[in-house]
Amino acid sequence: MSRHRIRYHSIDRGIAELKTIQTALEAKPPDIPLHRVVTIHDDAFTLNVPRAKEICRRIISEGINLQLSCLCRADNLDEELIELLQQAGFLEITFGLESARTPGSAEYQEVSTQKPLPSGEDYAPKSVFFRK
Repeated sequence: MSRHRIRYHSIDRGIAELKTIQTALEAKPPDIPLHRVVTIHDDAFTLNVPRAKEICRRIISEGINLQLSCLCRADNLDEELIELLQQAGFLEITFGLESARTPGSAEYQEVSTQKPLPSGEDYAPKSVFFRK
């Protein structure tokens, strides 16, 4: 990605943290409104697909019953991972929109230095650029 090494916490640590969150939520009286969706804000969560699948399998096998949400890379999803995410309690998957890239960085610079479009206009200059 950005030429940096990704260092993951162990799967055991992640599972232990989810269990701690579940225990804390179960201890709250039900009449106290809480935001009960736990979001995993890790843009590398599905970067390593086998690891993401193992995390989902562990959530399922350990009986963790949380409503979950996560960040995902669309290019790293397959049907099995989507099914595992659903079984593990993920109610929401968020995708980031990436910029289209072309081989010439000088051409890319050309788009980013254009004057902002007046309100109500479309992105014609960019669409023309990306058709090159």
